[in-house]
Amino acid sequence: MGIQQQPFQTLSPQPILLVPGTPQRVSIVSKKVRAVIIESAFDNKGRVFIADSEAKASSTNRHTLAAATDTFFITVDLYGNLNAFTDLFNLWFDGTRANDLLVVSFIELTNAIE
Repeated sequence: MGIQQQPFQTLSPQPILLVPGTPQRVSIVSKKVRAVIIESAFDNKGRVFIADSEAKASSTNRHTLAAATDTFFITVDLYGNLNAFTDLFNLWFDGTRANDLLVVSFIELTNAIE
């Protein structure tokens, strides 16, 4: 019996420096992920917006990290299906203060389990 390859790969945290009115995303290519952790830096002064499209990042249809050190978790669990995922490409960020920092960590789905 050989070693079974794990279906997930944990990647290093990705920093995002916010520019008000300029929605940004972590990945410019499709990236299947099982979980995302979004952390607002401890010295942030503005609000951070998270949305599922560029247009929504600056609209009222979004989630807001209202205070410094807020953390937001996105997890994917489809009734125990280890192949369930969300696409990091569709996650957008915006903010109200220039140079506020986000740190986005995620667990990438690398090999589907059959």
